[in-house]
Amino acid sequence: MFAVLFATSSAFAAAPSCKFTAGYAPSCVDFDLCGMSKLAPVVLNDSYPEPYLVAPPLSGAHSAIAFGGALAAHKGCTAAMTGANAYQFEPVGSPPRCIALTSAKPTPTVQLIVPGDAKGGVKVTYGGGVGGRDMIHVIKCAPGKPLAPVAMSGSPYTATWEGDAGCGKPSSSSCPEAPPLAKPTAKQMDWQEMEIGALIHFNMMTTGSCNVDPSAFNPTKLDTDQWVESFAAFGVKEAVLVAKHGCGYVTWPSAAKLPDGTNYNYSVAHSSWEGGKGDVLAAFKKSCLAKKIGVGYYYSLGSNGYTTRLKLTSKQLEVVEMEQMTELWTKYGNDGDLTEIWFDGGIEGDARANIRAMLAKSQPNAQAFNGCVVKGGAPQNKSTCITPNSLRWIGTEAGTAPDPNWSTGFNKGGDPTSDTFCPAEADTTLQNGDQWFYDKKVGVRTLAELQDVYHGTVGHNSFLMMDYAPTPEGLIAPDQVAAYKGFGDWQKTCYEGKGLVGKTEHARGSQPGEGRPELLVQFAAPMVIDRVVVREDQTDGQAIRGWSVQAQMSGSAAWTVIANGTSIGNKWITLLPLNYTVTALKAVITASAAPPAKLRSVSGHLCPRSGKTKQCSIRKDWLANGVGGKAAKGNLELGQCCAACMAQKGCAFFTLQSGGMPGIGKCTLFTASSAGGKTVKGAYTGSPPAR
Repeated sequence: MFAVLFATSSAFAAAPSCKFTAGYAPSCVDFDLCGMSKLAPVVLNDSYPEPYLVAPPLSGAHSAIAFGGALAAHKGCTAAMTGANAYQFEPVGSPPRCIALTSAKPTPTVQLIVPGDAKGGVKVTYGGGVGGRDMIHVIKCAPGKPLAPVAMSGSPYTATWEGDAGCGKPSSSSCPEAPPLAKPTAKQMDWQEMEIGALIHFNMMTTGSCNVDPSAFNPTKLDTDQWVESFAAFGVKEAVLVAKHGCGYVTWPSAAKLPDGTNYNYSVAHSSWEGGKGDVLAAFKKSCLAKKIGVGYYYSLGSNGYTTRLKLTSKQLEVVEMEQMTELWTKYGNDGDLTEIWFDGGIEGDARANIRAMLAKSQPNAQAFNGCVVKGGAPQNKSTCITPNSLRWIGTEAGTAPDPNWSTGFNKGGDPTSDTFCPAEADTTLQNGDQWFYDKKVGVRTLAELQDVYHGTVGHNSFLMMDYAPTPEGLIAPDQVAAYKGFGDWQKTCYEGKGLVGKTEHARGSQPGEGRPELLVQFAAPMVIDRVVVREDQTDGQAIRGWSVQAQMSGSAAWTVIANGTSIGNKWITLLPLNYTVTALKAVITASAAPPAKLRSVSGHLCPRSGKTKQCSIRKDWLANGVGGKAAKGNLELGQCCAACMAQKGCAFFTLQSGGMPGIGKCTLFTASSAGGKTVKGAYTGSPPAR
C-alpha cells in the first residue's frame, strides 16, 4: 500500500505552533520545528513491497500534485484527498482508494521520547483517521545534521526522522505538572502476569461454512481434556472459548427466545450430536477448572447470520444477545469468576449501559477485551469503559506489539499520559495465513516464528492470546499439539529452566516507598548471556519512562549498557546482538513519570534460537577434523556459527562444541577438511551452501 502523508498549514492550529514545549515538571524541553516548512515529500519503504510517500510534520500544505508522478499514476486517489494530514493508498479495487489516516483538521499531540531529556527527541502523533488509524512522526536528535528520513513502518504508521530539529533545549518557562499515574486493579495485574492465553475457535465455521443445518456441527470425538493438556503444554493460564461467532451458532443449549416466543434453535440442542444433549461449554469449563486454567468466553455482538436470515431488527437481536450473555455469565460463569470476556470489535453505544450493569452484577472481576471500544469509531476515554478491568487490542493479528508499548491508553501502543490503565492483548494464530478456524491445508508456524511472536508480545508488555482451532471431530490436530508443546518446552527451558543464568526479583507490591532505582545481579564466575529480561512493579501505576541494563564484562570493572528502552510494564525482553560474557548485571531506572517507580526484576539468559541454520548443512553429534582452524570470538549459537563461517572468506566448514547449553558453545572455523572425525554428543559440524 502507498501512504501519502503531508501536513496542512493548519496542522497545529489547536495546539502549539511549530515552536512548542514538551514534557512535565521538573524538566520540560523547548523545540523549534519551523524549518520543516521547506522540506519536500520523500519516498520511504517499510516491510511492504509498495513505497510510502511521506512529508514531515509541520512542513506546510502539500497538494496532491506535489507528490509527483508516483501518485498521479494511480487514478482515482487524488480526488479523495480532502485535506487530512495523511492517507493510505490501497491499489486494490476499481478505482483504487485513499484512506485518511487523520482527521481533516488534525490536532497533534507532542511528547518527549525520553522524559526530561532535551537530546532524546520528540514524537508528534496525529489521530482521527478512518477506523481509528493514527500517524506518528518520531524526530530523533542528531546535532548539526539537516533533518532527513530514516525509516517508515506500519502498525501503527510511524515515520522516523533524524536531524538537528530533534534536539531541544531545556525550557526556561515553568513546566506543567505531570498528570497522576493511572493505577491498575489487582485483577488487571493478575491477568497481565498470566502472560499467555488460548482463544479457541470451535463453532459452525469449523465445518467450513455457516451451514444452516444445526446438525452439521457434530464433534463426535470431542475431548476438552485433550485441549487443556495442550493448553498447559504451551504455557496457557486462561482459555477463552468462542461461544458464538458470526454464523450465530451457539455451542451450548441456549434457552433464549426469539421475538415470536419460539426457541433459538441454531444451537447444539438442535444437533444430532449427543442426541441434542451435547454441551461444549460445560465440558470446556469442567476441563479447564480441573487443571486450574482460567475460563472466559467470546461472544460476538451485532453479527449473527442466523437472525439475519430471520430478518430480526438490531433491537430484536440485542434482546437475544442479552439473554444469551446472561446465560454465559451465570450458568457457565464459574460463580462470578470468569477471567476474560471478549467483545470483538467493541460494543454498540446503545447496549453499553446494559452490558456495564450485567458485568457489575455477575462478573465484576472479569477482564473485558475491547471494553472501552464503541463500535462506529467514537473516541475512547475512561467513561466509555464498561468495567475498570478493561483491556485494549494491540491493533494487529500478526503477533507483534510496538516499541514502546504502554499499559495505559486505548489504542495500539498505548499512551503513557493516559488516565486509564488498559493493558494490551495481542491475538494471533498458530495456523499459517491468519487462519483462525481449523484448516488442514494451511500448516502451522515454525518454532522460530513462535519464538518471535513470544518476544514481540509477552516480551513487549503485551498478553499473548494464541488461537486454538480444534478439528470438526473436536480434537486438537497432532501437528498442532506438537507445535504447541515444542514452543512450551523451549519457553520453559529458556526463561525458567537451564537458560536462566541469573536473576534478582522482588515480589509484587513488596517494595515500600519509592522503591529502588537499581537492581543488581552478581555472578560467582563469568557467565554467558544472550538476552535480558526486566520487569516493573506496577502496583502504583506504570511509572518508568526510561531504563537500561548494564553489564560488567569479564575482565573489566566498567559498566557497559547492553540494553535500554522506555516502557517496561509487566515484562520487556531484549535479545542481545552478541553473546556476552559477564560477571554482573544491573537494571537502572533512567527516567520516571513520578515516584514511585519500581523495578521488580532483572535476569540474564542464554537460550538457543531455532530456525536460523537453514543456509548451512548440519550434521549433529559429529566433530569433523580440519585444517586452518580459527576459533570465533565468544560463545555462539548454531545459527551464529553458520553465519560466521559464511562471512569468513575461505571458510570450508565449522564445528560447534557445546558449552553446556544445547546448540551453544565454542565455534571453530576451518579452511579445509582433513580425514576423519569423531562422534561427540551435542557437537555439530556444518558447511555453508555453495558460493
